[in-house]
This record gives sequence, structure tokens and C-alpha cells, in this order.
Amino acid sequence: MDSIPEFLRTEVNGIELFTNARSGESGMSQTGLARACGVSRQTIIKVEATLVTKAPSKRLEAFVGKALTLVTNATKNGKAVKVYRSAFCAAVIKHYAKTHEKADEFDAAIGEIGLTSFIQSQTGWLPEQYKAAPAAHDRALRLFILDYPDPWERFYDKSFCEKVFRWFGAQFYWDFVYSALTPEEACKVNALNPPIAGMRADKIHQYLTPEAKTRLTPYIRDLTVGVAYSLTRQDFLAGYGELFNNCTQLRLKGI
Repeated sequence: MDSIPEFLRTEVNGIELFTNARSGESGMSQTGLARACGVSRQTIIKVEATLVTKAPSKRLEAFVGKALTLVTNATKNGKAVKVYRSAFCAAVIKHYAKTHEKADEFDAAIGEIGLTSFIQSQTGWLPEQYKAAPAAHDRALRLFILDYPDPWERFYDKSFCEKVFRWFGAQFYWDFVYSALTPEEACKVNALNPPIAGMRADKIHQYLTPEAKTRLTPYIRDLTVGVAYSLTRQDFLAGYGELFNNCTQLRLKGI
């Protein structure tokens, strides 16, 4: 088996695994991914080719037109070996889990390992430098969207709502509050609670988890004060721009 500088490499039951010794980024070979899914290598090649322009399933939408390769100089017995990033591998395994028993078994095992690692890192048992997939950890701790709406309860001050709706319409909430959502979260809200003729069956905040509401509340309190002390729409925009460096798309307060 040929070596690759800076990469640790092993093979388990015909599944080749790779880890960057410096960064911890990991991945699987094309053949290894196929074996983990219980499909042929040609099937994985076809999935990759399809992802140039479209996704074969919702699970793979995030990888359309994206770079999927982790290692570019891997070889085995003098032949090039394609190595995919672990995030893509996990999505492909999940893609096949419903239709292929091998993929389902692998997905269940990896899911248990992943959740255990996540919990260990959050409780401090796992040292920070050994935390795998930090970006995935961040996504797991972001705002969460409920699958079903909570019963309606007032989340915003009534006079605040009347004023901003008069100034901006319903778009205010997307521009100044719900822009904190990830694209995936925003899509989920729109799928579960779509606007029909400009109206939604439920309020968007009914789909926010308690944790999400807790994190948004201090910022909404600041917004409410800003709106209350503004005489006009332009007054509010000027004050908001000064306070948040003219950023009208919310990516702040640790959200």
C-alpha cells in the first residue's frame, strides 16, 4: 500500500480510511465508500457525476457543484485512488441507508459513534484538540427547527409588531431576525409552513425550539428598544446600521 505524506491511512474489511495527521480531516476511498454502502463503485461514480448539476436526493443537495475530494495524490499498487471527504461519505451512506441493508447497518453504527463523540466533547471528557468535525459540532448547536409548531404564544411586543409591519411588512422578520437561520433551517420552515397568498398558517416563531428562542430573546429586546425610539423607518435603519456596522443580514450574538 503506497504512503501519502501527512495522511494516516488504514484499511478495515476492505474499506480504506484516511486522516490528515495535522488537521484531523478524514475521508474514505471511493471503493471503500461503495463497500460501506453495499453498492458498486460504478454506482458511486454515477452519484458523483450527477452532483455536478443536481442531487439524486435531498440528503445530497448540499454537495451539488462542490469539491468532494479530500486527497488528490493517493495511490494503491501504482494506481490512483479517489478519496472523498467524510461529510460527503456520511451523506452518501445516509442516502442509501433506506434501500441497502449494508448502508443502514453502517449508518446506525456510525451514528452511535458520532453521538457518543459529540456528547463526550460537550461534557469535556474529550479534549478540544481531539474533537472531530468541528463544523458539524457548530451546526448541531445552532438554532433548531421543530417538526410541528408549538401552540401560539406572543413572542414579540404588539406595538413593536405593528410598527415594523407598517414600515417593512412581514419581510422585516426575515431581514432582521430570521436571517440568523441556516439555509437548511429556512428551507425547513418554508416547507412546513409555506406562505400562501402572502400568509402562513402559523407564525414562524412557533417552529423555534426553546433554545432558539432563548438565544434570540436578548437580540429581539435590543430591536424592540431601537424601534421604540425611532420616529421613522429611516431613523431605525440609521440606528441599526450604526449599532451593527450596517449589516442588515443577522449573523451575530453567537447565533
